[in-house]
Amino acid sequence: MHAARADLLHRLGRVSEAAEAYRRAHALAASPADRRFLTGRLLAATSSETT
Repeated sequence: MHAARADLLHRLGRVSEAAEAYRRAHALAASPADRRFLTGRLLAATSSETT
């Protein structure tokens, strides 16, 4: 649920809120693969904030 919320916030341009939701999703992720995916999404969200 946190990952879906993060994706929606990112699409809405609410990058800082999206980053926090991605961090929360990462903390709750059950598998290493999920954590890697969420790390990538977090990096993409935060890099789009600076460009």
